Amino acid sequence: MKLIEFIRLILKHKILLIIVPTLLAVLVTLLTVKPHFEYSSQSLLYTGLASGSSIEMDKTFNYQATNTAFDNLINIIQSRETQEEVGIRLLAQHLMLPKANPKFISSANFDKLKSKIPKDLYQYIEKGKTVANKSELPENSDGLFPPEINRANFEKTVQNFIALKNSSNTNFVYELLNYEDPHYSIKAISSITAIRISNSDLVKLNYKVDDPGICQQTLAIYNEVCIKNYRNIKENRSDAVVKYFERQLAIANEKLKKGEDKLLDFNKSYNIINYYEQSKAVAVVKEDMEVDYNKKRAELAGLEASTKRLEKKLSLQDVIQQKSNAVLEKKKKLGELNYKIALMQAEIESGKNPKDLVKLEEFKSQSENLLNDISKSINDLYSYQNTVDGLPVNKVLPDWMDNIVEAENIKAKLKVMDTDNKKFQKQYEIYAPAGANITRIEREISVSEQESLEILHGLNLA
Repeated sequence: MKLIEFIRLILKHKILLIIVPTLLAVLVTLLTVKPHFEYSSQSLLYTGLASGSSIEMDKTFNYQATNTAFDNLINIIQSRETQEEVGIRLLAQHLMLPKANPKFISSANFDKLKSKIPKDLYQYIEKGKTVANKSELPENSDGLFPPEINRANFEKTVQNFIALKNSSNTNFVYELLNYEDPHYSIKAISSITAIRISNSDLVKLNYKVDDPGICQQTLAIYNEVCIKNYRNIKENRSDAVVKYFERQLAIANEKLKKGEDKLLDFNKSYNIINYYEQSKAVAVVKEDMEVDYNKKRAELAGLEASTKRLEKKLSLQDVIQQKSNAVLEKKKKLGELNYKIALMQAEIESGKNPKDLVKLEEFKSQSENLLNDISKSINDLYSYQNTVDGLPVNKVLPDWMDNIVEAENIKAKLKVMDTDNKKFQKQYEIYAPAGANITRIEREISVSEQESLEILHGLNLA
């Protein structure tokens, strides 16, 4: 195209070339007279859900459980309750500021907020000098909380606004949260996005709004509320588990205590210190007593048989018979006396009647006198030189006399042993079923102890 032709083309469309740029310039000027700026902010939350430490030392990574935990956390972040509390806390913070501060809210937005707040809402703002326990207050998020606001008063103001919001659906706080407010409504706060960064422990929060101070404060409050709500859920769940294990541990300990008290009462009722040692000693003593008893019965049987043989060899005259009867009568008395002596000796040796020593010596003296009388009566029989079998009497009678005396001694001891055996049998009858009862009680105690230890282990984990 030649230059002359280009000039002719411009002149031909000169009106269009003048009007279009002018209109565009006017339009740009009008659109930029009051520019609308948008500010963006990000925040990272470290969760520790994937790689955090745990009380379980051998804990292994569970991909599905980790994803579920992150889904739970993100749902808490995006829940309506969280968004409502963030909006209320942001409103309370701005209303409690003495003046606009660009770090928290711009002057224009502060004036707009003041202009639309009803006067009766200020009565819900705490203004007293309140000192609260630091452990009851949320942590300051990197110094982002306004230093000119009393934190305890702020928390009470938030609770007052929450109570006002829940009281009806016509109050200012409820309307502010549920309508089209650009900063405090649920619609505005719900624009915050929460995304897990790859497979890490981090969750990124993004927010865009027209005020840099509000943008930063909204995310700071959002972090604080999300951490608090998630902590409350975890703690409440853990508290429920801990309380369950504490109740079960108390029940198990009570059951264990009852079992131990039952064993203690059982041992007291039967005078048992160590059942297994005592039962072993009782069994040994019982066996020794049976052996000794059978041995003495065998000796008695032998003496009685020998005495009968000797008596058959003796065919004495009537006088001998009378003397023999007198000897037998004295023998009977001697046997009764020896029984008393053996019984008293047993009682003294067992420590029951140590004061009977004098009486025992008296009985022994009577026994010796009676034995001397018997010996004297037998000496009278020595005048009869021979038995009917032609055996010398002086050889048969001493043997017969010795057998009689020894037999009576053994009979007396057997009577004492019979009495002791009856007492011992009663004791043995007590120990025999006691073993089964003690085993059952100890088994109950062992089961209760294992149950208590398992519950205690569960409580430690919880």
